[in-house]
Amino acid sequence: MKIENEFVDYNTALALKKLGFDEPCILLYRSLDTQPVCQIGYDFKTEKNSDYNDVTNYWLTVPLFSQVFNWFRDKYDLDSTIALVGNGYGFYIHKNRNYTNKGENYGMYITYKEAELECLKKLTEIINENKKD
Repeated sequence: MKIENEFVDYNTALALKKLGFDEPCILLYRSLDTQPVCQIGYDFKTEKNSDYNDVTNYWLTVPLFSQVFNWFRDKYDLDSTIALVGNGYGFYIHKNRNYTNKGENYGMYITYKEAELECLKKLTEIINENKKD
């Protein structure tokens, strides 16, 4: 397992910033670089998107997948589950902490990572749809 696979990609980080993601992160994307910049030196250092009031997105925080799923749960009351289903993976989204059923199923994917990425896209889509209302 590679540690870099635990962090979201640039496009996901940008979509999250547009949703208001402003949590402490240890990595930053610099412009469109695919390699994040680490902020850890002798002292543990974190950065937030609000630390860089930059509409060009030259600096953009890079959260962990787990951090993003926790953020959706805490901020928007959307909890998700990725589960092995048959020969693949599916994900379920529970709204308003309603766990009386499995949640809404959003398809089947070959790998866990694929299901995880699609789940984040769907969570983002749900929030964007609710903002329009």
